[in-house]
Order: sequence, then C-alpha cells, then structure tokens
Amino acid sequence: MKAYLNQLPSLVSQKKARLFILSGDEPLLIQEASQLLRNILGNEGFSGRELFMIDGSFDWDSILFENNSFSLFAEKKLIEIRMSSKTPGDKGAKALQELFKNSDEDTAVIVIIPKLEARVLKAKWFKDIETLSTLVQIWPVSEKDLPKWIADRIKRAGLDATTEAIAELSKRIEGNLLAASQEIERLKLTVDNRQITSDDIKESVSDNSRFDIFRLVDTVMKGDVSRSFRILEALRAEGVEPLFICNMLSRELKMLETIKFDTSHGKSLSKAIRDAGVWETRKNLVSNAVDRLELNSIGKMLLVTGDIDRVVKGEQIGDPWTSIQDIVLAFSGTKTCLTSL
Repeated sequence: MKAYLNQLPSLVSQKKARLFILSGDEPLLIQEASQLLRNILGNEGFSGRELFMIDGSFDWDSILFENNSFSLFAEKKLIEIRMSSKTPGDKGAKALQELFKNSDEDTAVIVIIPKLEARVLKAKWFKDIETLSTLVQIWPVSEKDLPKWIADRIKRAGLDATTEAIAELSKRIEGNLLAASQEIERLKLTVDNRQITSDDIKESVSDNSRFDIFRLVDTVMKGDVSRSFRILEALRAEGVEPLFICNMLSRELKMLETIKFDTSHGKSLSKAIRDAGVWETRKNLVSNAVDRLELNSIGKMLLVTGDIDRVVKGEQIGDPWTSIQDIVLAFSGTKTCLTSL
C-alpha cells in the first residue's frame, strides 16, 4: 500500500506495519524520513538495527542470512537496506522478494531506493514486495513551494525571517534542501534574538565555504577539471567534509541518470529536464552534461559515491578525496580508471 509520512505512526502502532519502501532523490528528505521511521519502529521495540549498503559487488545472501539468524537477546530487529541504484539486479530482486515474504513479526525492513520510475513500478519483483509492504514516495520541493518550505523550516528552528530574507535564501540555494537546512542551523548560531533580514542571508552566504560547493558542482557539471580541482583543494583546506561534497555530486548524478534514461526511451531532452525539476537557470548546464556523459559512466560514478560514503563511515578502506577527484575527471568526459571499469 502507499502512504504519506504523517500516516506512519498509526500504521506501525495500529496496523502493525513493519515492511517499508522509502523512495526519493532528495537527500535531506530521505534522511529525515528514514530517521522518523526508525524512531517510530524503535518505539515499537525494533531496537536492533542492521544496515546494508548496496553496490555492484554486494552479497545479497548476507541479508537473507541476517533475516534467518536469531538474536541471543530475542530482541526485535530492523534490517535497513540502502540502494544506490533503482534496480537490484536479478539476484537482488529474488533476495528482496524472499526477504519480504519470509520475514517474521519480530523483523522490520526498510528499503531506501532512488526515485521510482514507471519501469520499476511495473517490474514483477517490485510489485511483489510492494504488495507486502508500505510504500512512501518522497517528492522533491518544487521551485514554487520552496519559499514556503524554507519559511516553515525557519519557524521550526525557532527563528523569524522577513519575506525578503526567505526569497534571498531560496534564490541562493537553488533547490538544494540540505544546503538550506544547514544555512538555517548556521543562522541559529549567528543571529541574535531578532528577525533575520536579506542582508543577514547575504552576509552569511558570502562567509560560508559551503556555498563554494555550489560553485564546485556547477564547475564539475561544466567539465572544467582544472578549476574544479582548485575549488576542491580550497574546500579541503577549509575543513569541508568530503561526505557533504559527495552527497552534492551524488544528487546531480542521480538527476542526470534519470534524464539520460528518459531520453533513451523516447522522451525529449527538454521534457526530461523539466520533469527532473531542473531550475531554469541551470537548464543549459544540465543539458550540456547530459550530452557529454554516457549512462554507464554516470552509473559508475554513482557506485564511487557509495564507496566514499562507506570510507567516511569507516566501513571501507580508501581515500575519499582521491575518489572525488576521480569523479571530477569522469564528469569532464576524461577517460579514467573509473570509467574504464
């Protein structure tokens, strides 16, 4: 069944729902939705959590082994599966079908998957698991609704802002909700107990190295390797976390992957870009990147972003900065060890 976020507490407590699919491409909204669901399930006793990050070399049998294993303390457990790709492959599809069919009442499952397309929704493996679970689709905030989203977020943070300040922040972040959220948290620390003005936003942004990441992303999208490397080194020197940069690049790659897939299946480029929610000011930038990159190269770069995430979290050995440089090179269309895999 399909559900909205605000329906989850009653679904879990009253109807004992415990199998969930969260779908969407906006990192902040997915992050907050998954945390909300973990909290709700935690209140129902699902305290043990096993997290599985899915990439091309993942062993799907490990999930089935975990599902069939017994806890020494007889606690309810949560299996959380994070997929970087829209499809799990044949082996993954069979594993998910078996997991959803055979998990008992002491096991909850959350599958987090990128934005679902029609072909996935129609696939047999997905229909099978959707029938047994609750599907929550997380939609992006539109350009028109962004000011209201920011205003609500500011209010939730205990702050007040002028209409001009909200408009200024909306313009600066260009639809990136994670950046907006972090900027609001920054304002909580820097603005005294008064109304936030547009000048506060301008001053904060000009003094905020995180907004240099927007320049980095746009420069990477242009394929300008030398300038991208200069900005990247500056961000590293300023102490910006590589995972934040990785998340920004991953967001762009998922968007490009969707557009490339749509155009390869007959949709016009302009409509594919529009359907992906690309802002007017970035349409030429995105169009050029779509023309330059192959779909398989985009997929390989997305796999690397998953590697970076695991390295930063200590789950894998590697250098996140070197991997980010590899992505920058691949974005430009340069042949690298990454794109030749």
